[in-house]
Amino acid sequence: MSYHMAARILICGILSMQTILTLSQDPSYSLDEFNKHLNRDFHDMDQDKNGTVELVEMENRIQRQDYNKDGCVSFNEFMKLRVDDSLKFVWVVFNHFDHNNDGCLEIQDQIDEFHEIDVNPKDGAVTIPELDAYYDKLFQKILPSLLHP
Repeated sequence: MSYHMAARILICGILSMQTILTLSQDPSYSLDEFNKHLNRDFHDMDQDKNGTVELVEMENRIQRQDYNKDGCVSFNEFMKLRVDDSLKFVWVVFNHFDHNNDGCLEIQDQIDEFHEIDVNPKDGAVTIPELDAYYDKLFQKILPSLLHP
């Protein structure tokens, strides 16, 4: 498995950093396995099972992380699902999603992120190829922050 593919899986939030490091050394881990993980994550978001993820489905995903129901996913709440990842990785990803830099992931942040993903043809629905292309772009954007202190 390439490090590029490993980073895409990690960003998806499917596997932990430790698992990625282990799999990156395993030549038997293939693109097919990555696609299975991506498909599973996509289908978990696709609540109505119509083959696309609409904005409301992405909003629901962020609301499930708002454990105290204050309309804000704090860094501590965000970390709860990422306990196996490094603090640096979680911080970089959290800050990427926090579009207005207020230290809080709100619905508007999710809307902004959704519009970055929904590129073809800005139809209000995200497909698996759009999500895959998004993870490639996200990886390229956050990698410098992960490699440098």
